[in-house]
Amino acid sequence: YNPLFDGFKIPVDRIDPDLLQQLKESFVMSSGARKFMMSYLMSQNSRHYGQHVLIALPGIMLLLHYIFGLLMNSKQGLMEQKRFYRLGLQSLLLVICVGMALYSYNDIRSILNSNAMERVIRTPEQADDAIEFFEKCLERNRLLRKVIGKEAEYYIEEDGNIVPTFYEFSQAVNYSAQLEIVKGIKDRLEAYEKAKAKVQAEVEKGEFS
Repeated sequence: YNPLFDGFKIPVDRIDPDLLQQLKESFVMSSGARKFMMSYLMSQNSRHYGQHVLIALPGIMLLLHYIFGLLMNSKQGLMEQKRFYRLGLQSLLLVICVGMALYSYNDIRSILNSNAMERVIRTPEQADDAIEFFEKCLERNRLLRKVIGKEAEYYIEEDGNIVPTFYEFSQAVNYSAQLEIVKGIKDRLEAYEKAKAKVQAEVEKGEFS
């Protein structure tokens, strides 16, 4: 939800019927995909410590900047130096702290998303449901971009991902990155299932030692 953005109105009367039908179908998901969506969102919000860290992160970085600034002033004697020299060093320190905050924020977001998926995807079938969900989201956004026109290009990328805000890294928030995480989880689950089946077969044959 963005309070500064009222959303788009889909011009139903001016859309090609085939494109409109494709758009309608992109909103239809299987029961497994819908179940994954609910489980995933609930899992994201059930571990509050991660959200608390994200909220507190700007304050933590401002505190670190203040502490490092005091240490720099005392160690380097900056108060005795020219003002532009002090401002230059303090500005450099501020840029470093802001960069660390942005990287930490996006890294934590990525970890939270990955952990949430790990908790709700336990079988290859559930991974298929998750893949369907993210592929549907990408397909829906690509169609919306065509339907809405140039205005949507500021919000939706050509591949269907949402355009990240200035403080977000695309790999931490876009659907394609999350889709790759799901595919990796599916590969691990399938490998586990194959190894488990192989061990069971060897045990039944009496060949396992």
